[in-house]
Amino acid sequence: MLVPTAEQIGNEDVELLKTRPNEREKQLDITTKLDFRFSKDIDLAVTGTLNQIENQFTPRFNDHSDDANRGGTDWTLLNTQYNPTNYDNTYRVLSRLRHRLGRSAAAGGEASSSVIQNASYYLQFAYELRNSTNYDPRHKENFFDYGHLGKFNYDYSPSEGIVQLTDTAFYGHTGYSRNFRGFDASNSANPGLSLYNALVPSDTENDGDYLARNGFIPTNLTSIYGYFNNVHTVYNRYAKSEDRTVTFTGGLSFDVLPGGSAKGRHTLTIGAMYEQRDNRFYAVSPNRLWVLAGLLANENIVGLDYEGGVIDSFESSVVPGLMIPQYALRSSDVEGQFWRSIRERIGVARSQNQPTSEMTTKSMSSRKDLRRSNPSG
Repeated sequence: MLVPTAEQIGNEDVELLKTRPNEREKQLDITTKLDFRFSKDIDLAVTGTLNQIENQFTPRFNDHSDDANRGGTDWTLLNTQYNPTNYDNTYRVLSRLRHRLGRSAAAGGEASSSVIQNASYYLQFAYELRNSTNYDPRHKENFFDYGHLGKFNYDYSPSEGIVQLTDTAFYGHTGYSRNFRGFDASNSANPGLSLYNALVPSDTENDGDYLARNGFIPTNLTSIYGYFNNVHTVYNRYAKSEDRTVTFTGGLSFDVLPGGSAKGRHTLTIGAMYEQRDNRFYAVSPNRLWVLAGLLANENIVGLDYEGGVIDSFESSVVPGLMIPQYALRSSDVEGQFWRSIRERIGVARSQNQPTSEMTTKSMSSRKDLRRSNPSG
């Protein structure tokens, strides 16, 4: 059993710092206001604001937190050099038009005899856009980089046995066996994590000897006594939100003087408001996308195509000298979009097995490949 080196550290290996390492925040605030006066009774004010925040923070979770799967427990001790970052941008525009229609005194300072005085109205429009993004700055939107350790290479050889069809049975080609041909970490998106497999002999023929796989590392290696994360942990979360708010308000105000007398003055105000909000949000825990991709990449393969004709032959490993007809795999037209996208991207036939574990992140990291087709079209 492998034991992380970090479980052997003591007080003498830890330095107490006065500040939190690798945490920083940058903030930009800009406000602009323009005032226009078209006449003594009409004015317009336009205000614009911009707020940008870039916050690099240290994840601190516990086993009972809903966020524990984003990166484990506490990064403070060993992993702050890979702290994630939150980006928050807010834009606001506000415009206000005001028009005064009447005054309390007529020209020359004489009291007005009008029943309605001091009439004015205003129209105000506000627009706000806020977007926020939260991710590991090393991988950003490349979702398949988050859990990538390297390439697990395979090839396939025909297998033999009893074939049972609807109306007949015979000894022949039953399928294809997957053969492991080695692990290559040279293209790893996370070289530090791929070191978990460094102790496995390079000539092993059993992929089960590797404890760490794309999208999966046992928690006994990544968690130190359940309190701290081990070094090289990747922040397992990508989140993006966008909020738009459009607001329109208007108001009318005037004084009513019954009989023209100021003694009975009443002030009336009438207003209306309209607001529209659009809120969008999505979040991904990218590590296990490799596991999900492995389940979907070959969901179209449903067996051998015995009706399509023989494509080759191979010698039996049970009966020497017996040549067994070999058949291609059969692909069904299932509704999944992922298996189609993968084959189109790398240029392989629909009836060919495609293990995602031997693909590069360049072939995988595209959000459009995460789509599943809509059954309704």
